Amino acid sequence: MTTGVLFWLVGVGTLLGLLAYLGWQRRQIRQLERLVDDTHGKLEQLQLHFGRFAPDDVVEQLTEKRGEVKASRRMVTVLFADLKGFTALCDRLDSEQMVPILNGYFRCMSEAITGHHGRVTELTGDGLLALFGALEPNPWQAQDAVLGALAMREALKRYNETLRHARCRCSNWASASIAARW
Repeated sequence: MTTGVLFWLVGVGTLLGLLAYLGWQRRQIRQLERLVDDTHGKLEQLQLHFGRFAPDDVVEQLTEKRGEVKASRRMVTVLFADLKGFTALCDRLDSEQMVPILNGYFRCMSEAITGHHGRVTELTGDGLLALFGALEPNPWQAQDAVLGALAMREALKRYNETLRHARCRCSNWASASIAARW
């Protein structure tokens, strides 16, 4: 074998090795891009779900600052509501019927609360806890809580009508208590 052929074989071997390495790198890049896309999609889903309980600017602030939000002390108004007769209703219905009813109830109540600048912070059983003035300063938070409770009452009437047409009755008005610390 001559030196020219030997150099040619080494060059071809090196080129083939380089092409194989570039192919592997390209596969790695595609795999990383898919991983980034999946992670981005999961983050968007998390933001969407978290956005139901916090204003968009708070969700944005948490994602941009990687959760580094300073704690602060505020006067807030708390609203607690639960369904009257929920235990008896649970005794009459099975879980396949009860869960959609309860989810609809929470959706209606959450809309009434957020419509008056409140945020649902906790759902337990048939109860919910909402805060007014906790995420952003609100000098009218007590009034908003009362208006939110009245809106909840109207929303529950409408929801009961919907359920009545579906041959089910959720409850009479939920009992609610509002407390403010001044």
